[in-house]
Amino acid sequence: MTSSGPVGRGGRPSRASRGGHGQPTSAVHPRAGEEAAFLDDLLLADTPGSRFRLTVAFARSPALAATPEPCLWGTQAWQARARGDGASADRLMADGLGVSRGHGAPGTECGLLALAVELAALRGDRAQLRTSGEALRKLGDGLADRRRLVILERALGMDAMVRGDLDSAYAHLSQAADVPFLGRGLRDPVLPSRVDLVAVLVRRGDEAEARVRRDAVRPLQVAMEEPLAEAYAARAGTP
Repeated sequence: MTSSGPVGRGGRPSRASRGGHGQPTSAVHPRAGEEAAFLDDLLLADTPGSRFRLTVAFARSPALAATPEPCLWGTQAWQARARGDGASADRLMADGLGVSRGHGAPGTECGLLALAVELAALRGDRAQLRTSGEALRKLGDGLADRRRLVILERALGMDAMVRGDLDSAYAHLSQAADVPFLGRGLRDPVLPSRVDLVAVLVRRGDEAEARVRRDAVRPLQVAMEEPLAEAYAARAGTP
């Protein structure tokens, strides 16, 4: 994957990328860095190189402030959440929602609202879960964005599970678990939702359905050959 050209300290173009009079050359399109970061995300790349390209593209975005690329905020926010950096995720999410709404990017807005409901569920912030969930439901239905709606159903299911409302947890998690895989591997919430659903079924005493669900998801986990998938398999346990 190519970057947007040689980069010096602070994310500025290096001398090698400038012309004889210190002016940037026209060999690389100014949006090339953003395109590279977008392709990295599309291909599920998570390497030092992909993270560097995203950082550089995001650092250069103020120079393109008239037409920023809102997805950069979304990708950065989700990566911050994956690192466990909640403060950065919150800041990027808030800024990104403003950028996406201001520049008519409903897809990015939908993704950031999905992050909002996931964080709200993890933190037990039911007010935020309700507010962001309502906005995500409306926008996600309009865009037919199944992946982000699955995130919402899982967040609502986990919130209900924590509250001990196993019937609501079952209803929401079933909605999420029964969606086909959506092409993003473990980044999709479908597999975690299937594992969560097994846990709810065990707690409800529905051992027969729990066994059927567990037996159906286990081959998928094994085939992935990834530590996180193995962790999900261990969590599902044996009803």
